[in-house]
This record gives sequence, C-alpha cells and structure tokens, in this order.
Amino acid sequence: EAQVLLEKQKIEKEKSKKLLKEYIKQFQTICEKFCCLNDVKLLEEQYRILVNKANEMNELVEDKILIKAKKELEERINQKERELDFMERARREQERVAIEEFIKKDREKQKKGYENKCKKVDEQEFERYKRSIPLKKKFLILAPFFSSFEEAVKK
Repeated sequence: EAQVLLEKQKIEKEKSKKLLKEYIKQFQTICEKFCCLNDVKLLEEQYRILVNKANEMNELVEDKILIKAKKELEERINQKERELDFMERARREQERVAIEEFIKKDREKQKKGYENKCKKVDEQEFERYKRSIPLKKKFLILAPFFSSFEEAVKK
C-alpha cells in the first residue's frame, strides 16, 4: 500500500516536471524572440514570471499529492478500523460461545455435586433410620406403661 502511494507521488512529480519543461520551452521561445531585440530586462522579467509559475505549479502539485495521500491514508485507517471492529465482534462471538460452553459444563458439574450430596444425605438418613428401628421396638414394649406413667406424673 505504501509502495502504491509512493508510485502515485512519483507520477505526480513526473507530471509537474513535464509542466516545468513546458514552461522552460516557452521561456526558450520567448528568449529566442527577445534575443533579436536584446532587451535583457524584459527577458529577465519573463524568466522570473515563468520560474514563479513553475514554482506555483510545483507547490500545487505537491499540495495535491499531499491531500490525496492524506485522503488515502484516512480511507485506509477507516478501512482498518472497520476490519478491527469486525475482528473484535468475531472474537467476542467466539468468546461468547466458549463462555456458554463453560457455564454449561459448570452447571453440569454443580448438578452432579448436588446429586452426590443428596445421595450421601439419603444414605446417612437411611443408616440413621436403620439404627433407630431397634430403639423403636424397645420403646413399643414400654408404650402401654407410658400412659400409666404419664398419669402418675401429672397427679
């Protein structure tokens, strides 16, 4: 891209050189006309006018080159910004998918942990239930005496 810009600048400079050569040719023709008259002051004045025109044209061409180069650079910057925005959106989209997968796996992991914990609690409760059955049988033997004991305590 920079090479293309340099080539365009070279082309513009070549154009300005061609214009300068044309002015020089005009100057030479004027010189030939005035050589016959031997009017040196008029010749110098015409020469200064042509040199000024050539310098102005050169400056204008250089300004145009700079303006074009600036516009091209701004366009490239805008294009790169759009590309970066596109790439950023694509990266975020990929991250979003990865985050969703991570959340899904984490939920499954937490669900398995919860199920294991519930299973463990169920097993502990079942063991406690098994241990309480013999106690229940012992207390059932005492149940008929309990009501009479309760009445005795209330009196």
